[in-house]
Amino acid sequence: MSLCFRDAFLSLRRNSITDTEYLSSLLAHFRGVRHPQDSEYDVIVPKFDPFGASIRDLALKTDYEPLESDSLPSLIQPIATLSAIRGHASILQFCLDNGAAFDDYLNGAAEMGSSKYPEVLEVLKAAGWKSKLQVTEEDEAKEGERGPDGRFTPAELQRRFGDIPW
Repeated sequence: MSLCFRDAFLSLRRNSITDTEYLSSLLAHFRGVRHPQDSEYDVIVPKFDPFGASIRDLALKTDYEPLESDSLPSLIQPIATLSAIRGHASILQFCLDNGAAFDDYLNGAAEMGSSKYPEVLEVLKAAGWKSKLQVTEEDEAKEGERGPDGRFTPAELQRRFGDIPW
């Protein structure tokens, strides 16, 4: 029996399933397994499990034949997110060298992994990644970023963080 993406993530966090069972539940979706919760928007999975969210998007939004055929979509993007979260710098480097791109999920995974694993941060920096949470001296030195009360203006917040889906 496989779990939906959210249940698999929560079960893994509670240590009620192993990493192997977690991955098996996610990858079962490539065999055509679907759960009613899979099609519902979920804020938990993208925010706290970028790897699972990356697999979800690939499994549910990509046109492919089920896993039994030879047309499995490339898993380079989800592998990059997992390697960033788990601190596997060499795997992350391989993924970046072979087409992984900084999307929302990889950026979220990079934020998680770069704070725990210095070697991941080095790979990310070499690839041109910049943390959205890190404010540089250059950012601080720019004029017109703060309003008269000293707070960041809405335009500056937009520049720093992009569109925020409130």
